Amino acid sequence: MIPKKIHYCWYGGKAKPEIVRKCIDSWKRFNPDYQIKEWNESNSPKHSIITSNLNKGIWAFASDYTRLFAIYEEGGFYLDTDILLVKGLDNLRNNTCILAFESIKWVNNGFCAAIPKHYFFKMCMKELSSKGHSRIKPYTSPHLTTNMLKKIKPTFVYKTQHFRDILVLNLEFFFPYNRFQTKDMKIDQLIGMLNSTSYGIHLFLHSWKDSSQNYNTVEKLILLTKKVKFKLNKIIRTI
Repeated sequence: MIPKKIHYCWYGGKAKPEIVRKCIDSWKRFNPDYQIKEWNESNSPKHSIITSNLNKGIWAFASDYTRLFAIYEEGGFYLDTDILLVKGLDNLRNNTCILAFESIKWVNNGFCAAIPKHYFFKMCMKELSSKGHSRIKPYTSPHLTTNMLKKIKPTFVYKTQHFRDILVLNLEFFFPYNRFQTKDMKIDQLIGMLNSTSYGIHLFLHSWKDSSQNYNTVEKLILLTKKVKFKLNKIIRTI
């Protein structure tokens, strides 16, 4: 059974915006007997992906590894800080591992849950460590999570389904709206339009983009070179 614990990451030491505080308050309100654990600079593992991105102020890329570590080591639920819950998580605890579609194409781990030491999160940590995760060579969570699921089941379609003992939920559960809808509508409107399947709303604040795409001059040159090489190779293949 999945432990009564909710993990989240908060790096950089800045005060949490009001909307983030509102999201965390919703976790506490609907899950009053759960432990809520913040991962930050003081308690995160000393992995190269974490330390490198923290040194560069890329908080989201650091959290991409930390969340995998947290769920693998301790079990429980991981929630991005822009997920607003609308009901408690207890009905999901009988599963051994849970992921969710964020679109019809990508499965994300902005919400995820598992018992401690679940093999899927070990697979993800190994893959992320092998590929690396940096501003020049990103390996974002939707790509990582979806790629690892495809290793278990090479072809799959969008729907709620099981991959071995891994439950993958459709959009309605935690990603019922896209980023344009969450931007254009007020939270009360979003909540009012939900159906009974939904546990929460990912608000798509996209605060991670501020640091992950703030390229310096050297990084811009490297990216430009890669882009030119890619286009040249594409032209050569067509000749």
